[in-house]
Amino acid sequence: MIVAAGEFINHHNFSQYKKITVSTQDEHSANCILVNDYVIIPKGYEVTKRKMNEVGFKTIELEMSEFQKD
Repeated sequence: MIVAAGEFINHHNFSQYKKITVSTQDEHSANCILVNDYVIIPKGYEVTKRKMNEVGFKTIELEMSEFQKD
């Protein structure tokens, strides 16, 4: 399972994986990592969190807004 956004949603290199897709507005939420039994995700992306929880992942949200500034 991968979390995909943007050009990676339909990229041929990821065609064999099941995907959780996120919108362009939520692309930062695709930057997550599985550690033991939890997926660590950036805080504030409720849709992504809900999608992950619906497929059985437990999530931990971390404040990442300082890294998301343009």
